[in-house]
Amino acid sequence: MRSRRVSLPPGRNVFNNIINPFVPYGKSNAINAVSLGNGKIIVILNARIVNTPEDSEIYFILDQLCTNIKYFEIRHDRNRRLIRLLPYHDTFDLFYVNFTDSNNNQAFLNAPQRYNDQGEQIKLNFNFTLETYLDRRQIEVSKLNEVLDAFQIQTIMPNDASEGYVSTIKTNDKIKVKVLNSNFEVIKESDQEYSYIRALSVNNGNVSLCYVNRTYHCFCELLDGELKNKTRVLLTDPWGHFPNKVSITSTPDSGGIVGHADISKGDYFLGTFAKQQPLSFYIRRINPDGSTNELVDLGTRSVSMHFEMQGFLMENKEFCLVTTAKINPQLRYSRIRSISVDCIRV
Repeated sequence: MRSRRVSLPPGRNVFNNIINPFVPYGKSNAINAVSLGNGKIIVILNARIVNTPEDSEIYFILDQLCTNIKYFEIRHDRNRRLIRLLPYHDTFDLFYVNFTDSNNNQAFLNAPQRYNDQGEQIKLNFNFTLETYLDRRQIEVSKLNEVLDAFQIQTIMPNDASEGYVSTIKTNDKIKVKVLNSNFEVIKESDQEYSYIRALSVNNGNVSLCYVNRTYHCFCELLDGELKNKTRVLLTDPWGHFPNKVSITSTPDSGGIVGHADISKGDYFLGTFAKQQPLSFYIRRINPDGSTNELVDLGTRSVSMHFEMQGFLMENKEFCLVTTAKINPQLRYSRIRSISVDCIRV
């Protein structure tokens, strides 16, 4: 499979004239962007408000041409953190975690907040229980980041909650994979011997995920509707390179396409991942029978330590891997980013 690459120049900032100039915002950073089923785009800007104990999240709702922009703001104190945004057709859910005291000793997950594409909050008419995701109500802070990273949730049908959700959460030393109904009630669940979830994808009931085990081997698995393993593929092993970032996309034929950016084992385990580091980028397809297609080598390029990578299955039978990274990582709060798009025929 041949790949093609498109590098997009930094675009104009469409938000410059929207943020309230009378609010003393401190450092800010765009932390997430997702698309709704109707084509609208949600961009989140997270900012600290100077001389107050508050953080601000500004949600921009854009049409596909960025000509019509709506926005709203959510303020909260700093013991609250947004960890997931779940998109539907014309609404979206926000999942938060709350720290229970000033020392951040313990934390718990909140019920989701739902908004429509006009920025209006929608009341949810069901009882959401924290035990839907956790066996215990609170999380030890020493394992908090592991738990938050492992919390993933996606709709079974694209942008449609009517068939329910697939969710993962870390409890003790295991990862639980759960199927939930449209009211977030558990229908079935499975305990998996994973240490860290790196990526999750659900497409029309097909579940694929990538994880790291206790020996730091990275695997990708395809699961059936009963959450049983259909096939497992070793992505990389710690003796050569280690995937710094992984993206997996479920395909309609019950397979999966993986994008991964690998770092040398020395840099990973010695913690020497600098502000800008050369990474090797790859795409590979996992077929439903467990076989894999030829590995597509996208080459090596230097990116900043904090970068984002996501795969998209296009209607023209192409798979595109999108990478965004800071252009000047030495500038701590730089907002200028590069965007690279690598596409292959699948």
